[in-house]
Order: sequence, then structure tokens, then C-alpha cells
Amino acid sequence: MLSQWGEATYPYLVVDQRAALSRVHARRQGLTDRLGAQFSPLYDEFVALIDARFGPYVLLRTEALADGGEGGIRLLFEETLADLERLDVGHATAAGGQVDGLISDFQRWQHTDPVWLLSGAGDGWPSVALRERLAATAVGRSPSRRAERSTAVGWMWGVLVVVCGLGAYWLTGSVWPIVLAVGMALAVLQRSLR
Repeated sequence: MLSQWGEATYPYLVVDQRAALSRVHARRQGLTDRLGAQFSPLYDEFVALIDARFGPYVLLRTEALADGGEGGIRLLFEETLADLERLDVGHATAAGGQVDGLISDFQRWQHTDPVWLLSGAGDGWPSVALRERLAATAVGRSPSRRAERSTAVGWMWGVLVVVCGLGAYWLTGSVWPIVLAVGMALAVLQRSLR
């Protein structure tokens, strides 16, 4: 291609729709087992989207790989692709591999939009029904976790302010160092909350 067209910006990866659907069907169990059964509808609806709107070929622009070089984004992409190909033949992904890392990241970021994280968003995707179904499964889980963390951080800062004040009084026996120590602790707290 380079000999015919000159300098190329980046390559495209193209697969026929039938092969793409075969691969996503083969990968389904391995991925949904790791992600969680509640995300199976998202996977199935995304497969239906590929079936309905991506014929006869599925094309992936690899613009980000053009300048990846050795050890850059290109290497990460190749490792991820190799990991996914293990699922195609019924093997588990590599322990500590790229897919394992992506799933760990997803599980850590469950408070964000799972549709956006797992499949992105686009024209007519995701359906309203899918968004509502996934929102219903997420209710009650993430806000309570955030509230617990916020309460713990608040208590930690409160204890720190009190300790600073008591420490200043114990060391000096004066009120002014207490005011100064508490003021400095509150300034650090305010700055960390920005």
C-alpha cells in the first residue's frame, strides 16, 4: 500500500461482519463471567447492534497506533488483541494481562456509566430500555459507597484538626498556637477539597 499511495497516516483493521459476530459470540461467556451477569444485556444488545448496523464489514480506525512505536499504545493494543483471541478459542485471558487490567479498571470505576465504559455511545446507541435496565441495577450501590467514603474522610480530617489543636496546646500551653495549628489544618483541608 505504501508503494502505491506514498506515506500512509494509519492503517485500518477490517473484518467481515460474519467473522466479527462469530468472535463476539465466542468471547461472550468469558467476558460476561468476569464483568458480571448484570452486564449480559449490554453485551447482547451491542452484538445485536453490530448485526443490524455494521454490515457487510466492521472497520476499526487505528489512528492512535500510528505513532505508538515499540512499547507504546501499539504494544498495548497488540497484547489486548492477543488476550481477546484467547477467548475466541475458549481459553481464559492471561492473568494480569491487558483484558484482566481493563476488567479490574471497570470494576473499580463502577460508579460511572457502564454503557459508556464498556461500549461507548453513538447515534441510536444505547437504547433507552438498556440505559433504564442498567440504571435500575446500579441504584443503591454506588451512592452509599461514596457516602461511606465521604463520611470516613470527614471524620479523619476532624480528628486531624483536633489532634493539631491539642498538640499545639500541649507543646506551648498557649491559645494562639492552637488557633494557628487549627487554621493551618483547615487551610490544608480546604485546599485538598478543591
